[in-house]
Amino acid sequence: MLRSHVGRGVSFSRERLESMTRGGGWPNRCLIDYFHDQAKDRSDKTYVIAHRADTGTRHSFTFAQFDAIVDRVAAGLARCGIVSGDVVSYQLPNGGSFWRPL
Repeated sequence: MLRSHVGRGVSFSRERLESMTRGGGWPNRCLIDYFHDQAKDRSDKTYVIAHRADTGTRHSFTFAQFDAIVDRVAAGLARCGIVSGDVVSYQLPNGGSFWRPL
């Protein structure tokens, strides 16, 4: 039975989880796993372009560059004691200025 818990996401019964996993509907992969696949196959291709209308600045990142940024952010969070299952929230400014120093 599907149950919604405000602030805790959605939970499913053990039977539903096992059934969906066994049937191939829910592979044992996270979103980042799919990103890493794409980063390997398209390392030199543009992944994201950040443009600031107020300054006219533009920053682009390849899959490889963004993949490295993701890894550095994850390592930094781990050094801070963040572990799997912890909730992390961060409000990013518009534009690429957040990513450039990483």
